[in-house]
Amino acid sequence: MQQPQDDEYEQLLQFVYACPVGLVDIEKDGTIRLMNPLAMNLMMSLSTDGMATNLLEALQNYAPELRSLVQDFSAKRGTICSNHRIYLGPEDTGSSDAPKVLSCTIVKLKDERYVVTLADVSLQVRQERRLREAETWFGSLLEGVKDFGVASLGPDGRINAVNSTLSLQTGYDESELNGLSVEDLMEDRPEGTLLSTAHRLEQARKDGWHLDEGWGSRQNGERYWCQSLIAVCVDELSNDQRSIRGYTVIMREVERRDTDMRELKKLLQTDHLTSAYNRGAFFDAANREHISSQRLGRPFALVTFDIDHFKLINDSYGHGAGDDALRTISKVCINAVRPGHVFARIGGEEFAIILPGAALEEAVELAESLRKIIASTAIVTQKSTICVTASFGCAEGLGAQQSVASILADADAALYQAKRAGRNRTAPPLTANETQ
Repeated sequence: MQQPQDDEYEQLLQFVYACPVGLVDIEKDGTIRLMNPLAMNLMMSLSTDGMATNLLEALQNYAPELRSLVQDFSAKRGTICSNHRIYLGPEDTGSSDAPKVLSCTIVKLKDERYVVTLADVSLQVRQERRLREAETWFGSLLEGVKDFGVASLGPDGRINAVNSTLSLQTGYDESELNGLSVEDLMEDRPEGTLLSTAHRLEQARKDGWHLDEGWGSRQNGERYWCQSLIAVCVDELSNDQRSIRGYTVIMREVERRDTDMRELKKLLQTDHLTSAYNRGAFFDAANREHISSQRLGRPFALVTFDIDHFKLINDSYGHGAGDDALRTISKVCINAVRPGHVFARIGGEEFAIILPGAALEEAVELAESLRKIIASTAIVTQKSTICVTASFGCAEGLGAQQSVASILADADAALYQAKRAGRNRTAPPLTANETQ
């Protein structure tokens, strides 16, 4: 006869396996004791060899701070982190069901056991970003606004009707505005990051609206700070079908007061340890540059590097010395890269740099310069002064057939080629023959 305890255990197993979030039981060093099927699917997507035996190692390149959070938690039990966001990669990985952002909660139980929950919150993050934009728009609806210009766009994104305010705002006659796109009324940004009308319409179709701001351009060449919203106009055909009949655009001239917004943006985009851009900010910038490079027909380059024998530094001098090394190297690199370059920490000891408009030769030149600077930099720790080296990989984006993920993979492959060749060196992308 089955015991009541057996029934309860069976019910517990059913709950764990049917749970709508990933559940992982780990030890202090990250070794996985048990996980449910959903967690297994999420972990398999992060594993390079198809095996997932240590949670903290699997997440090291995406959320290196988790190991420190677990190791430094001194209480006997309690919540270590709650809904901690982990950015896994760009939005163009090629797999529609691959998570891009995970939410992670870690709770310490007795006997040095930890329970981890993992959930794919990619859609939620996108929606939160759109809602923050909408709150900013509607929250400042009457603040510093002179008037609203309104235009109707056809399905092709071209203006087919306007109000008189838009004509006054832009300096164009209503007849001259017909047939133009929103892009025609904006000044291109020096870094070439102005989104094309087609891209903005695509985002509007996906989210229901799209918000942007930048310098508007009047007919006489005068510029003004302009916020614009594109909303989708649909005809409902049935409960599950709709037809897009056009778009409505609201453009408004506002006072440019973005100091507080810049500070908030910097806080959200900065790695807390090194002051470099964080992983999420890196992929946002890389995706924007990829779009610009295709639109403008120009290349852009990526440089990746990591610190040689970094684990040995932690083992020999302690994690505090490792943090000192990361901070020092980040500081010298930030001071060395050019304005317009994006320097980011994308893993535990791995960094990346975006070089807008640069060819491969410029990336290699920058990498060699940084390699020499790092090798000659003394890192002062609490216990001693140490020196480190780094290995670099470079890659160039060439055309629409490549994605950010593939360009970054090329740079990473070159980085590991540099490591195999002896470390403390720079390697360009592998040739076709070398990859075979």
